[in-house]
Amino acid sequence: MASNDLSETEAIRRLRAILDRLAQAFEGSFTIEESNEDSWWVLSVSPVRQEALGFSWIYRGDIIFGLDTNGVRWELQATGEDLDFIEAVVQSLVAGRVHAVFAPGRAEVTVTLADGTREKQNNGQAPVGCLPLPFWPRWGRRVDYRPYR
Repeated sequence: MASNDLSETEAIRRLRAILDRLAQAFEGSFTIEESNEDSWWVLSVSPVRQEALGFSWIYRGDIIFGLDTNGVRWELQATGEDLDFIEAVVQSLVAGRVHAVFAPGRAEVTVTLADGTREKQNNGQAPVGCLPLPFWPRWGRRVDYRPYR
């Protein structure tokens, strides 16, 4: 474990706190599916509103934090900084500060955080996503996601 990694107990406590704050502020606007088997904590949050964007994580020491957009995800560690990042992205998701661009076999998501900075992440799915598509973020199908409420 790196010196800035949190203990497993602290990381799980921080992730649960994110869910608790979400539940307090947006009760009834999403559903949660959760499983915990063989030290894998898999969680998926689906907003009730169709035009909002859900998210998920898989935790087993490290965290795969994904958005419901063709596999766009971040591979993170259980550090305070990465857990702060997850919370900031979740806050932006529920506020509807997310847009995506889709093209064959690929997606690019831009999340505008509360401080105005933008986090951009993309994903390509083989085999089509491996083929070059010049300037696809300019001409792809754009989606602006809505807030949870």
